[in-house]
Amino acid sequence: MGERVQAMRPQPNVPTDPVSAALLDRVQAYWAALVEKDFDAAYQYQTPEYRKEHSAKEFAKSFGPYATWYGIEPIKIDYTNDSVAIVGFLLDHSIIDMSLDQPIRFERYIKETWVREGGEWWHQRQSVKMPGMAR
Repeated sequence: MGERVQAMRPQPNVPTDPVSAALLDRVQAYWAALVEKDFDAAYQYQTPEYRKEHSAKEFAKSFGPYATWYGIEPIKIDYTNDSVAIVGFLLDHSIIDMSLDQPIRFERYIKETWVREGGEWWHQRQSVKMPGMAR
């Protein structure tokens, strides 16, 4: 059998200035809550606008049982302007392969939008489905 080919991992290139450090603290706390499936805690990182329109229960229901998340590795931050950042990271997770009836674990590069309002960074709910979200 041939060698297993693995994709090259991007090298982290994350700014270390105070604004970026505060953003990464929020990103990592948000994902720590998701890893623990603490959807009430993760909900608190959503934008105030999102929380006005959607309940914590609705937020929690948007995640399905299809994935297990293990953590993230921040790779880069691109600032659109002073109040919008695109955070790229590797998501370590597994999904259930229905044909094999077992989980398959891998990393996937994800980009999320975070917005700064009132001096705080907030997760901007994505329109694309993340691994593990309900269909």
